[in-house]
Amino acid sequence: MAKIGLYKDAQLLYPISQGGALTSPDDIVADGGAGETVDGIIYLANTQSPLTAGMTTISTELHVSSAYFEVGEVVKIGNEKILITAGSGVDFTISRGHGGTTPETHSVSDVVYSAYDYTNLTFDISDAGAPSQETLVTLGVTLGSLGTNTPGASLTLPDKAFNQTQEIHRRITIPGSTDTGLLTSLYYSLTRIEHETP
Repeated sequence: MAKIGLYKDAQLLYPISQGGALTSPDDIVADGGAGETVDGIIYLANTQSPLTAGMTTISTELHVSSAYFEVGEVVKIGNEKILITAGSGVDFTISRGHGGTTPETHSVSDVVYSAYDYTNLTFDISDAGAPSQETLVTLGVTLGSLGTNTPGASLTLPDKAFNQTQEIHRRITIPGSTDTGLLTSLYYSLTRIEHETP
């Protein structure tokens, strides 16, 4: 299960497929007759979910609202790291105070993060369709950089902490008199080095 994901919205409710899977693409509607430029933002964030039950300093169970975590994964709530040792879905058995952290009291709705930081991040776009349309897409870390970056090129991202959400700006430029109306075959890939957060 991915510990980091791409999302269509800042609230991280609508994931985008990665690595060639087109189950939840970043669909883009553009005018292929007159030509059009469509700007958007993709959000990069660690998997996270709020607690559905509070925890004392000696609790050995973790209950979350979304099935994003897995056995063997380290998560972080507040300043405490926790190792998931058993369970599945939204209910887990845990080992507290992982990595020398101190067990803390946690409340319902406290956010549980996948406890990994990322370096050497590269974001790339590909097209599963024919003819390829990836050169219609420009990526940038800011809106202003879209005017100077090369269409179709990958994007190097800054290092990302476990609780940080990064914005990836993307511009689709559709020339006039093309057949392009709805781009559904574009997909993204993300290469990175993963480190357990301190």
